[in-house]
Amino acid sequence: MGELLLWDMTRCSRPIQNKLMYTEGGGEVKFSPGTELIAILNKLENSMKVVHVQTQRERLSVKLTLPSNLTWHLRIPMICVSEGDKLHFWKVVTK
Repeated sequence: MGELLLWDMTRCSRPIQNKLMYTEGGGEVKFSPGTELIAILNKLENSMKVVHVQTQRERLSVKLTLPSNLTWHLRIPMICVSEGDKLHFWKVVTK
């Protein structure tokens, strides 16, 4: 399963937040370097989601045909996903 789990690293405990992102596994997760966003690429369901870590709200959800690679821009909340011989770019709203 594809679950998003958040822990409080100042103390040993169970996860403080838990959210099911995908019903099946088979994806990759990338953290945005400048914001509190994560991108989850699921190759089994051919989709990509961008989620705010604290609020766990989806900022972007996209269906793709053959997603393969996922990367964030270093300074701005922009994400790139390759799909076959194409590159797709999205600028994600952080607020």
